Amino acid sequence: MERWLSKPRVLLALVVALLLATMNRRDPLIYGMFLFTGTLGALAWLLPWASLRRVVVRSGGAGEVREGDACNLTLTVEQRGWWPVFMIEVQTHWEWAGRRIVLRHVVPVLRPGRPRDLGERMRFNCRGHYRLREVRLACGFPLGLMEARRAFGGIDAAFLVLPKASPVVVPPELPVSHDDRGLQVTRRLGNSNELGALRDYEPGDPVRRIHWRASARAGHLVVQQYLQSGSPLLRVVPRLPDADEVGVPTSPGEQAVRVAAGLCRQALADGLRVRAYVAGVDEPLGGIDEIDRALAAAAASPSAFGASLTQACNEMQEGDCLVVVVPTARCATEVDALLQAFANEFTVFMCVAPVSESQPKNRSFDAEPRAARVMPWPQHR
Repeated sequence: MERWLSKPRVLLALVVALLLATMNRRDPLIYGMFLFTGTLGALAWLLPWASLRRVVVRSGGAGEVREGDACNLTLTVEQRGWWPVFMIEVQTHWEWAGRRIVLRHVVPVLRPGRPRDLGERMRFNCRGHYRLREVRLACGFPLGLMEARRAFGGIDAAFLVLPKASPVVVPPELPVSHDDRGLQVTRRLGNSNELGALRDYEPGDPVRRIHWRASARAGHLVVQQYLQSGSPLLRVVPRLPDADEVGVPTSPGEQAVRVAAGLCRQALADGLRVRAYVAGVDEPLGGIDEIDRALAAAAASPSAFGASLTQACNEMQEGDCLVVVVPTARCATEVDALLQAFANEFTVFMCVAPVSESQPKNRSFDAEPRAARVMPWPQHR
């Protein structure tokens, strides 16, 4: 019964009742009530449609943005008619990993000749590669009896949303692995001036290490390296979220991605070497920019985690540390099964995302996350 008692039907029934009363009694008061109610109902039906008839939308843009930051999207809403438009709801429909994400913004007043740019209001709460499929406008002013809609498709806009790095506490004492390129030394020794060894230049070497005199004698670029070369090497393997967790900001899987980004960033800032094994990327990544991009574009793949972990174990050398980033402690059984063939051959650490299923569900996403800790794996201490 409540489904049939909608506001348009109630108003239409009231107008019909006043019309019948006017025809029967011919009372000026009832006739005035009929005119007022009929005019108000007609405006409630026609004004939303007339308001959006001359509204146009221009949109475009591409680039990279961090979670929670404003993106450089151009989204301009303009009224080309001569009357103002009130209470317009602008809906942007984004697509990522098979999900449709809708961002809504309300424009209170849109005056003719004064376009409104809503691009700075666009913020994404979860990493991913988002593509703008269409923009929809909705208006129900003044009474909300009828909601007029307009859709604008064919818009070329895409943004790669990088994960926001979560704080991670790295153990101060880690095993030292040999650095054959001599780019870093142990934190205990510091960046000493023992640049006595010479070797040929390799792509990616710092330009400041080039020994110009030796390069002139040899006829090609020669760089200096430390005599005592070595630093901790972390091989980070993050477990990506499942298909039902991709694009959900508060899911444990997405929080594990943020922890992996924070771990790599903190390790590089502390002078450690990092090799990140991200699903969908054949070679391990060592730079923070390429790690962030790979984590942002990584989609769900059930078998990719096992392949990445096996690849990291096969490339382990003496002194390397394997760090497995998991969303919850329940994933320990899965990791143990994959590490059975490499039991006790190297040092294994785990890093559990602080947001887990055991935490209260009313926890705000904008709240400052707790710092995750890199701890020795229980079965490989």
